[in-house]
Amino acid sequence: MTSDRSEELSRRAAATRFRLAHQALTDGLSRLLGASAGTAISDRERAASIAAEFWAGLHAAEPNDWAFVAREWSDGERDRISDVLHRLNAYLGPRSVWLSSGAREPQALALTSDLVLDNPFGFAALADSEVRLLDQETGAGMWLGRHTHTGLSATRFTWELNVWGEPWLSAATRTFREAAG
Repeated sequence: MTSDRSEELSRRAAATRFRLAHQALTDGLSRLLGASAGTAISDRERAASIAAEFWAGLHAAEPNDWAFVAREWSDGERDRISDVLHRLNAYLGPRSVWLSSGAREPQALALTSDLVLDNPFGFAALADSEVRLLDQETGAGMWLGRHTHTGLSATRFTWELNVWGEPWLSAATRTFREAAG
């Protein structure tokens, strides 16, 4: 009986955390995008499944140089990062994506990549300084995340961009070649 009660309490707590995170995401997106905020997934299991698919795709691609590209910048290079993501968007065009966020109770939102890539730091502010996009058609995607580096005298921040799978990888490769040239 105690185990059943504990499981039920745990399930209810998880459902409450999901609902609160879902409402915070929906409110944040409404402030960011207005009426065109996209469609948030209200099914906890579906949102968790999308998050798992995102991480599985990223981790499967990481060890393969041919399937994965990564770059890192200092926090002070946000204009440069935005330029790279705007170029990526131009090569990629609007794609139907899942925006995924949250660790403990993942959230997911259906929208188009161009909305996110046009304002990456606005979206990062909604989700603990990161943007996770998973292409709905191909399972390819991108992750932009901020890292904190704590040293003896100071704390510094960096941004990391990971892109994998087609057509995202080809668009990122062209973007980086253009930015370097």
